[in-house]
Amino acid sequence: MTWWPSDLMLRLLEFVHVSSHFPWWGSIALLTVILRTTIFPVSLRQARNMAIMPYIKDEQSRMMEEMRKAREVGELGRMRQGMVNLGDLYRQWGYSPYVHFWGFLQIPIFFSMFRAMMRGSQFPIPGWETGGTLWFTDLTASDPYFILPMISGLTTFMTQLV
Repeated sequence: MTWWPSDLMLRLLEFVHVSSHFPWWGSIALLTVILRTTIFPVSLRQARNMAIMPYIKDEQSRMMEEMRKAREVGELGRMRQGMVNLGDLYRQWGYSPYVHFWGFLQIPIFFSMFRAMMRGSQFPIPGWETGGTLWFTDLTASDPYFILPMISGLTTFMTQLV
């Protein structure tokens, strides 16, 4: 294995499997819960940040318009003062325009998880052929009823609603 994120995720999955003594399907579920729990504070901060925006939107728009007009006429001092005032407004409300970028943290983490599952089904990992449960007992084969992709899509959709 290499140091690619999907390989690291596969190592983390193996660590969870060995440490917890869960079957492979349980280790996958446990690792997913651990990752979601780890990322939850970031999601909560983003939600809080988005909830603040309607309260400051009018004032922010007014300040941005003033800064635009100052830039057009070349009054850099007034434009800088507008930026300071906008920063003060953000601090007063506890808003940060950069918090939303932390949401992109989820993309490499869960892409690595999905990629690790795919790579794990291609490697000869002992127990993956019998490490599933219910209708998907063989983790090296595709879900014949597409229930798992539907569950994944539904849970992702539900987390976006919150």
